[in-house]
Amino acid sequence: MVTLRLPPLRDRKEDIPLLIDHFLARYGNRHSLTHECLRAMLSYDWPGNVRELENAIQRMAAINSGPLLHTPDLPSAVLNHLDAARADQFSMRAAAAHGVLERATAPVSPVSPVLSMTELEKRAIRDALEFTKGDRVRAASLLGIGRTTLYRKIKEYGLTD
Repeated sequence: MVTLRLPPLRDRKEDIPLLIDHFLARYGNRHSLTHECLRAMLSYDWPGNVRELENAIQRMAAINSGPLLHTPDLPSAVLNHLDAARADQFSMRAAAAHGVLERATAPVSPVSPVLSMTELEKRAIRDALEFTKGDRVRAASLLGIGRTTLYRKIKEYGLTD
């Protein structure tokens, strides 16, 4: 008996496009992926390894009648990963844009500007709305507040479109 040990799929991302092509040939009816969909699949760690990837392609091909498979066709685990990654990027960009990262790592200087909590909140809401392209439900989710709270704050701070 020969035992083969393969590293997990997350450690061999270069195999993912080849596996996708193989599974599309097996399950897809001339389906192909959009570039955005492929990037999303490459960013996911595939904890279920090749079987999870195979099931994802099989499901996507079965429910999609068009020739292109798009990002919204991806399984919910991959979509949740994308949303979490976008939220992390948003948080980091917002923190960097407002100097939070520099202030957190640099010694406190008496001449550094201090923003009021109101101004920080206003900027966070503005950035979230910009990031979500005006989608207030997603912005509220990113900010960790309720939708009605977001609407009230938008009105309170005069942040209408």
